[in-house]
Amino acid sequence: MLPSYGWRWIGHRVDYAGDMSGEYVGDEDLLRLLEPGDALREAVARAGGEVHRVGPFEAYLHADPHALGFQYAQPIAPLPDEAEVVVGLRDLKDLFRERGQPLSIEFNTLLFPELPELLESEGLAVAEREPLLVLDPADFTPSRRGDVEVRFLRQDDGDDAFSAYLRIFTEVLLERSYAESSDKIARLRSETQQSGGRSHALATLAGKPAGTGFISVLDGVAEITRVATTPSARRRGVAATLTSVMLEDAFASGARVAWLTAAGQPARILYQNLGFRLIGERLYYSPAAPS
Repeated sequence: MLPSYGWRWIGHRVDYAGDMSGEYVGDEDLLRLLEPGDALREAVARAGGEVHRVGPFEAYLHADPHALGFQYAQPIAPLPDEAEVVVGLRDLKDLFRERGQPLSIEFNTLLFPELPELLESEGLAVAEREPLLVLDPADFTPSRRGDVEVRFLRQDDGDDAFSAYLRIFTEVLLERSYAESSDKIARLRSETQQSGGRSHALATLAGKPAGTGFISVLDGVAEITRVATTPSARRRGVAATLTSVMLEDAFASGARVAWLTAAGQPARILYQNLGFRLIGERLYYSPAAPS
């Protein structure tokens, strides 16, 4: 998703008034590297998705409503004047409405400080806000538990492995009940093939599926998502081991930096213990609920 520039940790202090206490150091130059680029657009196309430029926004859509990593939009810097942003936002709403998808917009707040007010004036509200963390390989401190085994799913794996991944992802991250489906397994198998077999990580503890993770590397930059641990396996090093294995593979393959968002204070602490550095916040907007 990100261009492979040199990494500079020249930050300025920013006061934070959200859920995280105190202050953090943010680097706007570094944050700009997380913005959409040609590598992301090419990856969307390879996965059968579509990229739509709508005014100052870029939308990533897929005909399959269950396809992961789609059905959202991001702003493109620099933003034009307020009137153009509003027109683009209204056109974006129309596009998602035509596709039968709920509008979702995500962005890094430090780069778009004026955008929240505009989105809220157009009937959108914050659905989620998460701390944004970045890791330089020089700061990486891996943590592995010997009783946790991690491997990447391969296209020729049996259905049981794919089913285990889907069950954990659905029940833990999506907080939904999982119903076995050959279509779901086929979809995940295809996604694994498209990503080269080094993206979907499955952890086992004492031989039982215990956690999942996903990593994508574009232009030398790794993004980690879908880290989940089953309730019975928590606090036993599963998430730390999963993340460490994925990062070790990515850095060994040439990734120059990694980034992720942390859902909650425990996750943030876990990632910071691995060497991640807090540099800002990512907001997720969707239509406000009727009052």
